[in-house]
Amino acid sequence: MIYGSRWFRAKNRMIEVWDEEKAMRAHWEKQPYAVLIESGNIPRCFLEIGGDYVGVGFLDEHKREFLSYQFQEVEAGRLFLTMANHRKFEGEGDHIIEGTTYYFQADGGLTIETEDFSTAVVSTKKT
Repeated sequence: MIYGSRWFRAKNRMIEVWDEEKAMRAHWEKQPYAVLIESGNIPRCFLEIGGDYVGVGFLDEHKREFLSYQFQEVEAGRLFLTMANHRKFEGEGDHIIEGTTYYFQADGGLTIETEDFSTAVVSTKKT
């Protein structure tokens, strides 16, 4: 694992690499920090943690964030999934062709928003 101040999405790298002790200190002080998780030296996902927020981003073989989850702490030690996002990319580049975002409400409501970036058409469904 690699710790740092944040994952820089545009450059696909950790900003300000930290040792584990500094990350633990940030965690206990509820300060923002990030963790990159690798498998065989290949970045697989990263976590962004700060205050009452946890974000998880899953990376593909090109280090593009294709799937992300956002959680909010609703009470001490208990997280609620507030948003999930899935992206489809064109070829091996960073151009997003489609994105689907799921917004979850604590009352059980769900909004699904899909955007086709080639046509700029957005469709929204609620349940």
